[in-house]
Order: sequence, then structure tokens, then C-alpha cells
Amino acid sequence: MLSGGSSRNVWSSLREIQRCRAGLRPVKAKVIRKSNGEVCVGPEESLSRWQEHFNTVLKVRSSFTESVLDSVQQGQVRDEMDLPPSEEKVFDALNAVRGNKAGGKNGILPKLVKCCGANLSEYFLKLFHQVWRDECARLIVRLLRSSRYAMV
Repeated sequence: MLSGGSSRNVWSSLREIQRCRAGLRPVKAKVIRKSNGEVCVGPEESLSRWQEHFNTVLKVRSSFTESVLDSVQQGQVRDEMDLPPSEEKVFDALNAVRGNKAGGKNGILPKLVKCCGANLSEYFLKLFHQVWRDECARLIVRLLRSSRYAMV
């Protein structure tokens, strides 16, 4: 582990670094220690220490065997999951928007979306269907290109 020893300290340090890089907080110097306890000097050593830390934490041999999958019972296929969202689902989603939130990057306030839900649902439905068609087509093309069975 890095200085402090607990994983909670590591994650809070990472969150703070992310906030600093985004300009949300002034940057404070953090002490990062090597595995032998010495303090890292310079960004290259710190970066290599973080890499070493995550390699030890995340690169764990899996004890997974494929025979386990054979014993798992197949669930029922739900064909409705392939369909684009219905008008009812879009209307329900627009009504479920919490109006007392701040606007997003586009500047549209959720209160406006909630108030105009009935009028906007038709436009959102068209938008969602277009995105559904385009993204499904892109996904199929990507799957076919990456498939080992794809014809070249």
C-alpha cells in the first residue's frame, strides 16, 4: 500500500488528485512511499510506484473455470430488451426527473424538462429511436469486424 496503509487512504488520495487535476482544489503535495518505505522523489518515481501498487492489487490470478458456466442454468431470453424505448417509458422517465437539480453541461434545467414533459416526450422519443438505430447499427458493425468469424 501507499503511505497510510489503508485502501481508504489510497482512494481518498486518488479522488483528491483527480479534483486537483480538474482545477477544483489547490494542489497539495502528497507523500508517496516506495515499497521499502523510502519517499518517492519526482513524478517518474511516483508514477512507477502507483503502477506497481495497482499491478499488485489488480493483477490477481483468477480461479475461474469454464466448467462452472456449464452448470449454470440459462435464463429466459427477454425479447423486449431488443426493442427501442416505448413512448410510455420515455414519458415515465421524463416525469421521474427531479426538478430541483442543477442544469447539466447543455444548460437545460431539469425543472424545464419536467414541466414540458408531455410536449417534449415526442421529440425525445424520436431522438432515442434515432440513437437506438444508429448505435445498434454501429455495434453490429463493430461486432462483425472484431469477430473471429468475420469474413475479411
